[in-house]
Amino acid sequence: MASAAVRSATFSAVFLILVLLVPGLVLADESAPEQNATQASRPAVNGTVGAFGLVGLHLGEALTASGAEGRWFDFGGGAEIGLASSTGRLAGRIRAGYYGVVDIDGAIRHNGVFSAGLSVQVLKDIQRPFGVYALVDMGVSPLVTELRVYVFADVGAGVRYRPAERVELFAEATAFLRFEKTMSAGPLFFFGARFRL
Repeated sequence: MASAAVRSATFSAVFLILVLLVPGLVLADESAPEQNATQASRPAVNGTVGAFGLVGLHLGEALTASGAEGRWFDFGGGAEIGLASSTGRLAGRIRAGYYGVVDIDGAIRHNGVFSAGLSVQVLKDIQRPFGVYALVDMGVSPLVTELRVYVFADVGAGVRYRPAERVELFAEATAFLRFEKTMSAGPLFFFGARFRL
């Protein structure tokens, strides 16, 4: 019980540090004067809506009453809304979707995914339409078929491509950490598209 409280406190502390410190990393970029009239006419923030799919696996306890250890295939998808700075270096997002886990016996466990996250473009010298960014998400996922809830985080990197001014395609590779009674982890890959409002 004590170790669960320590893990929860650590989880919360890391998230708060990221929320408080990451905006400072891009403050200089946000305050720099714009170079031309097109950039000067941009709003301070840009809203986005998008859709994503996910695939991956995790190692650890199964999402079943038996609690057996093993390897499990993950899949799903959902929608996101986001806000990005005018330069695109700092962005926040909220995601909601479906997350399925296939047990080794072939049974599928269904759950929802609700998360909030931040991303920071790390290679600012790369010109559009390409970009590379670091990301972190934290969330909660109700296990619909088991009537249980777990918390999770994913940390990783993403790449984006903008074929048009308002359209963005992306792919992300993350390390997915899940905690309910025990910790489990594995790779999780996201792919999708966003539309700038």
